[in-house]
Amino acid sequence: MVTFLRRKLNSLPPPRHILLFISLMLLFLALGLDTKRYESLQFAGICSVYCLLREKPSLKNLKSPALFLPLLFITYVIFRPFNILIDVHLGIKMFLAFGCGIALITFFPKHYHIPILVFPVTLATIFINSYLNDFTGQWLANRYCMHFFPDPNILGYTLGVAILFCISSKYFSSRYFSAFCIFIAILCAIPLVMSASRSAIGGICAVTLFLLLLPGRRKYFFGILILIIVISVSLLFLPKPLFERLKISFLKSDDSFTNRIMAWEIATDSIKENMFFGKSNYGAFFKNYVKENSIELSKKYPGIAHSILYDTHNLLLGLVFKYGLIGFFIILFCSGYYIYVFRKSDYSILFLSIFVYTFISGIGSYYFDHTIGITSIFIPMGMNITLKRECSAISKDIDTIKLIM
Repeated sequence: MVTFLRRKLNSLPPPRHILLFISLMLLFLALGLDTKRYESLQFAGICSVYCLLREKPSLKNLKSPALFLPLLFITYVIFRPFNILIDVHLGIKMFLAFGCGIALITFFPKHYHIPILVFPVTLATIFINSYLNDFTGQWLANRYCMHFFPDPNILGYTLGVAILFCISSKYFSSRYFSAFCIFIAILCAIPLVMSASRSAIGGICAVTLFLLLLPGRRKYFFGILILIIVISVSLLFLPKPLFERLKISFLKSDDSFTNRIMAWEIATDSIKENMFFGKSNYGAFFKNYVKENSIELSKKYPGIAHSILYDTHNLLLGLVFKYGLIGFFIILFCSGYYIYVFRKSDYSILFLSIFVYTFISGIGSYYFDHTIGITSIFIPMGMNITLKRECSAISKDIDTIKLIM
């Protein structure tokens, strides 16, 4: 018995890999619960960076633009002129999320979906709990809101990312586990519709079209078909207040759209003041702008509340406003490189799907500075570094690490 236990203990991966696995599970759990996200990202990111340094990746990886370009953007965010160290917290988030993505695919290449699936499973569990409790205490401005999520747009975006992770995970697992991924994606699709987030629904529709146009679309057809059916049926059973919110999007009386036009107009004018390097604190800018120009805004947009003016409410304008044209083109070039080099990679499909989803849903919202927005972009970026299998210490750990899965 002692010999058996000793043999099993000796076959386990190094403690640092076990700690990394647990920290990644906690990270995706925190994302699903919408609580302690930054702290969990710090823990998982530090574990990831430690393991990568400890395993000493080959120098060939360090020369890869797939690694260099995101780090260039992160360095720019932290040290760009007129904004030096103001956005250091965002740069740290990006760096840690990028490290988590590399670690996921470096140390758990056949099982990366296990910690990631904690994310959508948590959201699905919250929705079931909310449903069984008749959404008691979860009404917000006449719309349903799940536990922990006060903002329907953030909730919708989060659920959309979770669905994309499920669709991606489906193709890296067994037949029964794939069915489980589809089931969780269905459960996440229902509250996505119930959130009545027009940005999120539009984004997921755009990704569906994107996947159907891919050369290997047959691979995704069944999952996408189920997703379309679930979203369509969910729309039919929407409560009246939520249906009215979606319907008003096509009417001239949509005040929220008018508010967004106002935000876009102000952001466009302000971009001219620091076009190349951007402005860090858009929250303070919009607050001061509304305070100083309240009379003019009331005349130009009568009867419209100005409380929505706390950010650009547009991804492209937000990136240019915050990081300037230089930062915008760096992230654009970075994304273009991933599309060109890794277009045949399965991990690239995950990255491109989330990129398309964020871009389309970002027409009416700005997620990039939120922890969920940063992790959903930079983790797939890290996973796309396919040269990671050249790391010298990885091959001997692949078989043993399966024992903890």
